[in-house]
Amino acid sequence: MSSTVTLQINSQRLIKNLMFSFTNKTTFLSELMQNARRAGATFVRFSFDEVWPNTLVVEDDGAGIANLQNLLTIAESGWDETIQAQENPFGMGFMSALFAAQRITVHSNGKRLSFDREEALEQKPIIVEDNPTDDQTDVSTRIELYGIGLTLAEVTSAIETAAQGFAIKVFFNGKECRRPFAWDNLMHNSPSIYDAVLSLPNLGGIAFSTHNTDFEVYLLGIKVYQSQKYKYFGGLSTIIHLDPTLFTARLPDRQCLIDETTAVETIKRVIKSWWAQHIEPQIGVISDEALISKYWTVLTQWDLPDVLTQIKAIPANYFCKYTDTPMCYRSDGDSRNNNMDDIDGKLITEEQLRTGELIACHNTPDSLYGYNMIPALIAYLKGWIILKQHLPLNHWIHDYALDLAEGEPTIAYHAEAEGMFYGRVDLLVKTYKQPITLSWQGHIVETSDVPVVFHDSQSYKCIALAPDVFLTDNLLLMADSYSYDEFELFDGQLEDDGNQLCLVIQSLNNTSPARLLETILNQGHFNLPNAKGSAVLVVTDDRGKRKVVNMTHVLASDFVGDMAYELQSLLTANAA
Repeated sequence: MSSTVTLQINSQRLIKNLMFSFTNKTTFLSELMQNARRAGATFVRFSFDEVWPNTLVVEDDGAGIANLQNLLTIAESGWDETIQAQENPFGMGFMSALFAAQRITVHSNGKRLSFDREEALEQKPIIVEDNPTDDQTDVSTRIELYGIGLTLAEVTSAIETAAQGFAIKVFFNGKECRRPFAWDNLMHNSPSIYDAVLSLPNLGGIAFSTHNTDFEVYLLGIKVYQSQKYKYFGGLSTIIHLDPTLFTARLPDRQCLIDETTAVETIKRVIKSWWAQHIEPQIGVISDEALISKYWTVLTQWDLPDVLTQIKAIPANYFCKYTDTPMCYRSDGDSRNNNMDDIDGKLITEEQLRTGELIACHNTPDSLYGYNMIPALIAYLKGWIILKQHLPLNHWIHDYALDLAEGEPTIAYHAEAEGMFYGRVDLLVKTYKQPITLSWQGHIVETSDVPVVFHDSQSYKCIALAPDVFLTDNLLLMADSYSYDEFELFDGQLEDDGNQLCLVIQSLNNTSPARLLETILNQGHFNLPNAKGSAVLVVTDDRGKRKVVNMTHVLASDFVGDMAYELQSLLTANAA
């Protein structure tokens, strides 16, 4: 025997569960604002008394409510055909207020409705009373909500946020709320702030900002999307008021867009296209400096490479220079320090690079590998400018900027002496006095006063060429970053290794043993009270190993012959 089923609704349970349909507990405030706007009001006025029973009063001067039954009818908005067609009201807005208060009283068009929340949820009949209005008042609808479960701070924040882009005036506790992003304010008060304020087909109204690529999206005056989750201080965002006939927010509270990903991609595509069409005709009409000053952020962040490459200049802050020898990457957590600094001026032009007035490069090394520090050294010694920020692959800068990671660098040198240094990084140190020659991609430079570090592929050793006079930190930081990460720099070890490396180089440069010993002693805090009156002899073998011999009894001798005999015996014993 067959049977049939039909779609049915447990209306009482559905009604009670509707309270979970709204995104947050302040949603009802923006819903009441929307009802006032749809009624043709010129303002909506809120008054809140935090003293129990936490009363919120909402007033507007719109057309009023023709049928109070519509307030308590789900999916029946009661709005006229124009509103229905343009905004698709869901008929749930007042329900959010029902769940927000314990008792509600409504005055509109000479009628009065007053009830407890539970009465309505249990679907009990509620009496509509006559309530003659005062002809002197500017209010057509007054809604009183008792027992609001919100603090003054929560109500204030929610109303002020909802008012930001709202179409009609909003008042709270006697003060008008700011509406800087309302469409009428954008149109009439912001031409000097935004690059353009206009309406675009297939989208809606847009106020274009050149400050950044952040944008805020409003639908029916309420924000439904923000490109940045957290708002930072960085200039005004682009403001978009979507056409409600083309875009729909998720019902019932309209806090976000339906199919948000697709909608946002559409918005981005329209904005990007408009910027390209707006900027391109200005190229060649106004100066490159003016174009860059006004539109560079837009061109780079909105990814407009075809327009960008037509401008034959780049901001100077896209480049830097070596101020000292290149080094491995290290950071103090706030900024990167690779011995680089910004360059002077406002612009770098294509003409400067084409004529050779300036030479640009990029891809500086972050760590030592093979001979990769040599091109960077050439860039430092020749004063090349370094492109430090990304530009599209089709940009003309890539026709001129030398890639420091390409090619085979070479070095020609004559070492005076060599010896091993053992520290955080082990180095075969070679001293030089005659100029060394660095070559890369046809660029050649001779130098006699900078260190050079490279990995030798034949000996598998890290070679460090050291001139007579230089800062040992330069050599060590060319070999290693002396850091674990950007929050842990081994500066103490760098200082210790620098002192030891200095001694190695002095030894290789034939500095006298007495002077070396004096240098060693001067580097420490020499305070040994228990050694008062003592003397020692430091003897080194042919491998540089040292032995310390007590000389006190020798120095105490009264006879030169005895001293000479003792010294000879000590030296002979040490050599053995």
